[in-house]
Amino acid sequence: MPMIEIVPKEAKVKESKNEKNYNVILKDVQKSGCSSQADLLRWVKEHVDEVNRWFPNPKPVLADYGNTTNLKKHIQHHHKEAYQETTKRLEETVTASKRKQPEDISEPGTKGKQIKMEQFVSHVNRWAANDHRTLAADRKLTEMICLDMQPMSMVEDTGFKTFVDTLQPSYSLPTRKHLRWNLIPKLYNEIKANIKQQLEMVEIVSITTDHWTSRANDAYMSVTAHILTEDFELKDFCLDVAYMPQSHNAENISRALVDSVKSWIPGAGTNKEVKIYVVSDNAANIQAACRLLPDNYRALNCFAHTLQLVIKDGLKEFTGAQNVISKCQNIVNHFHHSAKSTHMLKGMQKTMQMPDHKLKSQCETRWNSTFQMIDGGAKTCIECHSCIYNESQQPFRTRMEDCRGVCASSSSI
Repeated sequence: MPMIEIVPKEAKVKESKNEKNYNVILKDVQKSGCSSQADLLRWVKEHVDEVNRWFPNPKPVLADYGNTTNLKKHIQHHHKEAYQETTKRLEETVTASKRKQPEDISEPGTKGKQIKMEQFVSHVNRWAANDHRTLAADRKLTEMICLDMQPMSMVEDTGFKTFVDTLQPSYSLPTRKHLRWNLIPKLYNEIKANIKQQLEMVEIVSITTDHWTSRANDAYMSVTAHILTEDFELKDFCLDVAYMPQSHNAENISRALVDSVKSWIPGAGTNKEVKIYVVSDNAANIQAACRLLPDNYRALNCFAHTLQLVIKDGLKEFTGAQNVISKCQNIVNHFHHSAKSTHMLKGMQKTMQMPDHKLKSQCETRWNSTFQMIDGGAKTCIECHSCIYNESQQPFRTRMEDCRGVCASSSSI
């Protein structure tokens, strides 16, 4: 294959006819856009067939120094067609490569340095507020905050803002005010309309309600609807968590419950074709409120709560069970009130290669807590006994006796 080569005089290298190596890199013309001789050599190798067509009888060109100015002038004057075609193609290649490169947004005098995130984001084209991509991102952000029960101030957190800018610099987070007064109410109205449509398609709706008090000592009443679709699919909807600062007497509870259900099922208070079944616990005020409900309401007692009351009353009559429960509670209180004892218990479980069981205390409003407390005491009675035995203080002797009693009773539980 014919080839072009520049052979310096000092080299005095004899090239064989079969060798196809380039001895000196050809330098491109000034307007070609090639920044080095290696770029031009790479292009020539990729278009070797065209080069052979332009130079059918190539001859070695001797040069006393390492530049290609004479070669450039030779091609420009004696091979004008090839020179113009090559220049045009290289200019198109350089123009296309410049379009793909990002705009230099670095500050003057900072060339080659990494720019800050704030500088990069400030030069990014932001999506408009009414852009479909912005609206879709706002919707998903609102759903995430509602589903995960995140605070609305999340959009103002520095770490979250930096995280979102890294994922998508073109997206601008909504303000807390816009989220509070626009995005969340809009999502609430859309979901409410969808739920109301589903509730209107059924003839029977089951309502569960209960009262609870927050840590701030504020009273609330929760209302949840349960329906069964035509496809035999059970669906649950939390209709309301109503704030009830007033007295929890029968009249106030009945009125609040009916108002909450009416806001979702307009015909629930008057239309007798829509049957509402209210399931609640056995509290006296709730039972009295259910008797004041309209005719199409029917009250039912929660079976699980009724069963729990039976078990609770039965345990009071069983003296042996009360002794075990009391001893378990004393042991749990001892370890919960002493960080030193808790640390010692964990170390004892690790030394004895026992499972890491945690002691749980019973709670009146958590029905399974008594069983979980006894079960945990029975599984850790040996470790607890060892920990209390190593504590030599006089007050802990009573705890040792309780622990022995639990160990002795665990086999019969």
